[in-house]
Amino acid sequence: MQQDLELEVELGSAFLAPPGLIVIPLTSSAMENAIAQLWKQGYFDALKLLAEVEESHQVA
Repeated sequence: MQQDLELEVELGSAFLAPPGLIVIPLTSSAMENAIAQLWKQGYFDALKLLAEVEESHQVA
């Protein structure tokens, strides 16, 4: 993952974001930039609130 992250940084993207995982350097600016860019890309659109997931798993 470290090598992949370093390559992404060289290419101008300071994070990796496969489904369900975000890998970034541990600086507040890197975190803020990654979240803003991922939000614009719609990365978080498929996520559900935990309450919605719990409700969908309850047996009636």
